[in-house]
Amino acid sequence: MKTQKFFSSVILLSMLFVCEAFAASGDGGQPGAFLRRGVGGRALAMGNAYTSISNDASSIYWNASGLSQMEKVELQAMYSILTFDRQQLFVGVGGRISDAFALGAGWYKFGVSDIDGRDRAGNPTQKFDDSENSFMLAAGLRFGDIAVGVTGKYLSHSLADKSATGFGLDLGASVSLFELLSVGFVLQDIGAQLSWNTNSNLKETLPLTTRGGVAFEPDFIPIVLSTEVVKIGKGDIAFKAGGEYRIFDFFGVRAGYDGENASFGGLVRVPVESFAVQLDYAATHDGLEETFVHHIALSIFF
Repeated sequence: MKTQKFFSSVILLSMLFVCEAFAASGDGGQPGAFLRRGVGGRALAMGNAYTSISNDASSIYWNASGLSQMEKVELQAMYSILTFDRQQLFVGVGGRISDAFALGAGWYKFGVSDIDGRDRAGNPTQKFDDSENSFMLAAGLRFGDIAVGVTGKYLSHSLADKSATGFGLDLGASVSLFELLSVGFVLQDIGAQLSWNTNSNLKETLPLTTRGGVAFEPDFIPIVLSTEVVKIGKGDIAFKAGGEYRIFDFFGVRAGYDGENASFGGLVRVPVESFAVQLDYAATHDGLEETFVHHIALSIFF
């Protein structure tokens, strides 16, 4: 069995390097940038190093293979406190419907409201909004220590009186090693495009994102440590890392590094008869200001 696990990890890592080469040949543009901001209080607090440990409702976004590792059905909602009239929110639900098969669905939104419009001469016009959405359906399937997953996305972007729609696909996999290590990889936004209803019928191709990571979770101490590498289109490879320490499974603290900035957060979990409620908090660096963005997520486990 240990030999099988070892070769499974070798195969998985080999697939990652092949995907890295494929990503390097893709489009280097950045349409659909909101899809790479990250969701979920746990993942954001751990520096977005979440591909290999994804096992909650946010697996719909990070790595759908993690849905098959969920012990309970989870409903998760996250709201981010942003300046400049920006909004970021995520709602997702997922869980196993059998020992090996799991399903999930989610909605992720990022937008800016009340933008001051200007004509070509710089004179004020009416205000308008910029709204981007991803509606996701996901499935995860487990074969022993190996799991695979797929997420389909319907994308929409509205900007003033113009709009665009499109589709995308994520493919992910993970493998558990020796009950201590887990390895995961995912390809995000495969073949994703946005088609605008403009006179030129503009089509934007989203860059392919490749993620691969390793997580260490021993059974003798309640910690999780994770690292991963990320490549977006033709961009450079970024390194991310994160950690979590839990106290009696009711409280926890987290910290991470997303390749440029530090992050931190924590959790409080309260069991209530046949279900449990968990509050997650994460603080991440704001790309527009030298300050932190506060993310609050609420999960209900059935």
